[in-house]
Amino acid sequence: MRKAINGKIVTIDNVEIFQQAEKALLLNRVCTTNLSDPFILLNESQADKLKDLVSVYEALYTALPYPLYALDMPIKYATLGLLAKQIIDDIEIYVEDCSLAVVIDTDSDIAVQFINKSYKVIPFSTKEKKSLTDLSSYQNTKYYIYFDYCLNKFISPESESNVDFTDFYSLISSNILSACSDKKDIAAQLENILRVKSVPKRGYFKTNVILDTSNKREYILNFIKDGVSENDEPSGMKCISLVTGKVTNAVSKDVTQLWKLDCYVRENDDSKLKNSNRAGFYTLFYMLCSMREANKLDYFPDFKAIIVDGKLIVELDNIVYVAPSDKLGNLVPIAEGAELYSIDKNNIYLESADRTGKIKEKSIYCYNTRKGSLELCQTKYDI
Repeated sequence: MRKAINGKIVTIDNVEIFQQAEKALLLNRVCTTNLSDPFILLNESQADKLKDLVSVYEALYTALPYPLYALDMPIKYATLGLLAKQIIDDIEIYVEDCSLAVVIDTDSDIAVQFINKSYKVIPFSTKEKKSLTDLSSYQNTKYYIYFDYCLNKFISPESESNVDFTDFYSLISSNILSACSDKKDIAAQLENILRVKSVPKRGYFKTNVILDTSNKREYILNFIKDGVSENDEPSGMKCISLVTGKVTNAVSKDVTQLWKLDCYVRENDDSKLKNSNRAGFYTLFYMLCSMREANKLDYFPDFKAIIVDGKLIVELDNIVYVAPSDKLGNLVPIAEGAELYSIDKNNIYLESADRTGKIKEKSIYCYNTRKGSLELCQTKYDI
């Protein structure tokens, strides 16, 4: 993905990691305490160790660069546990159910569980469990290269006094360091990385009206019955003559309603409609008739449409199409699962939405009528 940052074009090699991070931040999974959980009373030594562990974990969590700290996956907890072990040597760490468990007291089977920024004390038996000593078991895991870099950076001799993860961002983008002034600027840009291009405010598009954006004229399509067409077709049933006993195929009348199109235009908010005729509208008319017939509807499907730069842009049945506005042609799909969102000169903005589990993903795309190109502008997540 390419994005303009501080006047420079930056290439982001892995967009998915930012999408996963934003989803995880939105879900904000935490440790939960249930009434059925056993009450654990810590002695003074255990309480002191808990305090130290929490302090170290919080510092390490904050030190991890974005988007790594925001991800909610086992390799993150393994990395945080191994980093904590570099500071507090006499601890055993385990990763279970996408959380980090650090044993406080092996004799009493007590551990502290960490999930993102939350923690709680839990009963934890180490029997038949192997504590984590390195990241080797995660080598085939997605994003391993990023977490392994941070772990090695932390334990390197050069980082004894101060750990600087700035170089990490070159793994995300080869040229982002040259586009940003400092580490804070990098972090701010990355947290907004899914907003690739600014988007105008949502526009309003009338249903079953074609708006010519060049002169604000509104066109209304009027469907008029124009007789019927009858075809004799086999019905699939058999008829037996009571006189001759002969078996024949039954025939039914297939009746198709025919339609013709009248088009009217409203100018300058005048309520009076005037007859108008634009050849390109017949492309939409034929599509609507075809959909009505194919789906056995007793109505014409709703649509929204605009004319931009001589192009007819149509939102129909959750698909956005383009066709010539001044001549008969074909409705060519631009985007499926999309709807008209806004318009700015020759740029048509489309919105698509998809829900996976609790997360709803909304993406805005820009279609340029002159280039014929479709580009992602931004992606947002909601619950």
